[in-house]
Amino acid sequence: MSNIRDVAKLANVSVSTVSNIINNKNNVSSAVYKNVMEAIETLNYTPNLLARNLKTNKIKFIGVILPNIYSHYNQIVDGILKAAEEEHYHLIIKTANDMKNYENMVLEELIDLGVKGILIITCNATNTGIFDSILSKKIPIVFLERIIKDKDYNSISFDNFNTIYEITENLLNGFMLTHSDEEREIVLVTGHTEFSSEKECENGFKMAFEKHSGNCRNNILHVSLNREYSFKQILYFISQMDKIPDCFITSNEVLAENLIEILGVLNKKSEIYSLSGDSWYKFDNRQGTVKLKRNATRLGIEGMNLLIKNLNSPILFENKQILLKNERENSEMVYKPTTITDTKKEKINLLLLDGPMSEAMLKLIPNFEDHFGVSVDYRKCHYIDLYNSIIESNKMGKSDFDVFLIDLPWIKEFVESGCLLKIDDFIKNDNDEFLLNFNENVRKTFIDYSSSVYTFPLMVGVQMMFYRRDLLEDTKIQWMFYKEYGIELKPPKTWSEFNLVAKFFTRKYNSNSPTEYGTCIAGLNPTGIIEEFLPRQWSYNGRIITGDGEFVINSIENIKALNSLCETYRYCPVESIDYWWDDQIDKFVKGNVAFINTYNSHVSNIYDRQVANMFNNIKSDAIPGNASVLGGWVFGINKYSKYPKESYEFMKWACSNSLSVHNTLLGGFVPKNNVVDNSRLSLAYPWMENISTYLDTERKKQTIRNKKGKILDMNLFEKILADGILDAVAGRKSPEETLSAVKDKFEQIVLGSTS
Repeated sequence: MSNIRDVAKLANVSVSTVSNIINNKNNVSSAVYKNVMEAIETLNYTPNLLARNLKTNKIKFIGVILPNIYSHYNQIVDGILKAAEEEHYHLIIKTANDMKNYENMVLEELIDLGVKGILIITCNATNTGIFDSILSKKIPIVFLERIIKDKDYNSISFDNFNTIYEITENLLNGFMLTHSDEEREIVLVTGHTEFSSEKECENGFKMAFEKHSGNCRNNILHVSLNREYSFKQILYFISQMDKIPDCFITSNEVLAENLIEILGVLNKKSEIYSLSGDSWYKFDNRQGTVKLKRNATRLGIEGMNLLIKNLNSPILFENKQILLKNERENSEMVYKPTTITDTKKEKINLLLLDGPMSEAMLKLIPNFEDHFGVSVDYRKCHYIDLYNSIIESNKMGKSDFDVFLIDLPWIKEFVESGCLLKIDDFIKNDNDEFLLNFNENVRKTFIDYSSSVYTFPLMVGVQMMFYRRDLLEDTKIQWMFYKEYGIELKPPKTWSEFNLVAKFFTRKYNSNSPTEYGTCIAGLNPTGIIEEFLPRQWSYNGRIITGDGEFVINSIENIKALNSLCETYRYCPVESIDYWWDDQIDKFVKGNVAFINTYNSHVSNIYDRQVANMFNNIKSDAIPGNASVLGGWVFGINKYSKYPKESYEFMKWACSNSLSVHNTLLGGFVPKNNVVDNSRLSLAYPWMENISTYLDTERKKQTIRNKKGKILDMNLFEKILADGILDAVAGRKSPEETLSAVKDKFEQIVLGSTS
């Protein structure tokens, strides 16, 4: 195996010169740098991180100590890993199995390895001397889940007290409502109370019982948190009871799984309520088992972030004790048994767009049909056909279709022309918090229209920039970029920066580029190329029409935007002028392109490890210029529908919390808070972590009205604009010529529609 001396010898330089280059201290000539990098490549030299750290203590290692990796502990690790990778920390993960002596040994081992900090779920809360000793060495510690009372240590923990209190309170209230003379029993199964997490469970349980009196008996069983040991303890406890308790509450999923197994062996039944980690699962066939979810991934993320803050500011940092509250979902009345008549199985008909979004939703239709006793039929059609079919249905007063799938730009036109049924009364009768579960920006844009509601959003499309993180963080590439342009290589924030970086990563202009193309547009006429142009237009403060109805599409701002797009195309595959978003993404995931700007609703393949060559190297950011096209699709009810109530229930079902995560996993994006805030989803789809921020940058397309105030067919205007943009991008006309011709055609259409 080659070492640093071999590299130095082959490159004919000193060992210190090689070390400086490896550590990104590139104050050397281009010839020396090239020789060293070629020697590293020839010898296939890879620095040994642990060996380097023992010698220099410059590698950023973090020690993580857990009891085990069962249940929610692995989710905590997922969160720690996510936050650590963002800041280039490396983890050394150890399990101590709740053995105090072994935990102390592991702590000492981590200190010897030179870790920068430690995250720990400790079993040794009484022996604070070892922790004080570590802190005195300027090695910060963050305690996860189990905190140490009366010490000013960094910590982050779950709100176990209130979670257990609330479920116990609800169970007791339910028992009281039955007015039964039979004594009921609830048993709490938890770990030993030397752990604060378990003590808080016990305290919440006891507090709920202190508020109640009556025929309810409580029992607390303290067991080992080890899977195998606790199985034996729980089995012995239950075997000594005359009657199986009505309910068990457990402090983690391992104990609940043991209970399920034991009750199965004994052929007994009981309700089980278990504290768990976070999960997007909504449907569980194991009757009588309820998971009380806690955001374990978020706890890991926040714990690591707290440690990083401490490391970045060791002198001024003030220790923090964070209690991670469980997020409550607003109530939704979706599955109501009395909603649909039972006397006749009705059928509703859907008019849908032919594409992945509809396919994802249709896969879940059996759930609706089984719960509501309503069958569903549908027709799928292409974009323009869908628009024309809805217009035709309204003109002819047809009831062939009950529910329409509607593109965002069409909503205003369809509401004003009377295509859609107002659903305010349905919402009022439900008297729940369904609408509050949508992201606030989404409610304003997709739902509220003139103080009334006509639609529910099924999918929101957010334009984002995706790029190759490995390329931007490669020291050799960074050095080459700096030598060429004299500025740091980083994700571009403006369209000028974007084009500069795209040029650098295009092999036609840079023979050393690791990718063939810097970027790749989705130029398909009309929608693709329009939505490449609009973000640039808005970034340069351009617009199509003024508030007074004057067309300004040929303004200086719009000419600059079109020039920018024309330049971008020079760094793209020639055929991308005919690409749809899926074609663009396919080019990116194969590693041929450094940057793309695309919609979140099309990026599932980017994060598919079977498809993408560089899953861990893909990052997302706001689109350059910080102004992107807001896209999305909504459901609305045909004003002439024969089954408006059933149609409303379908719309609500399709956009419910119960199915929003499933729909997102299948390739859509239902803009509900439980999706946006789901830490597990953000691990699978990292772009979701900042989705609320991206939604804030979204803009709607302008609508065009004639002199009488009627909204005109925007598809016609978009086709004219798209044809013009493509003429300029392909070099057939100049941007000035193109936009002047577009303006003339727009004015003729408006004039013709008024006369």
